[in-house]
Amino acid sequence: MLAAVEALRQLHPLQIIVATPLASPSACENLKKEVDDFVCISMPEQFEAVGLWYQDFKQITDEEVKELLARATKGRPAGSYLEQNDKEGRWNEQVRKAALYS
Repeated sequence: MLAAVEALRQLHPLQIIVATPLASPSACENLKKEVDDFVCISMPEQFEAVGLWYQDFKQITDEEVKELLARATKGRPAGSYLEQNDKEGRWNEQVRKAALYS
């Protein structure tokens, strides 16, 4: 999550808001320091692993993630908010880096 926050920060947004259904208390404290607003529904003291708190927490492959991301962005109109406000091309550079390291 911190890596995602850092990638977003490089785009110079007005605010960074993080919301999550579940996290450890220490992760919540760390994230609160790095963002403008942070919401976490549940912070169990005896947090061991995210997967233990879900009925179904199947692992997915990198290929499945790439396919889902491609589907999510397919059909977006040209001139989207990011394209219009990313004068220096930082968004596309971050997406390219993420694809290289996945």
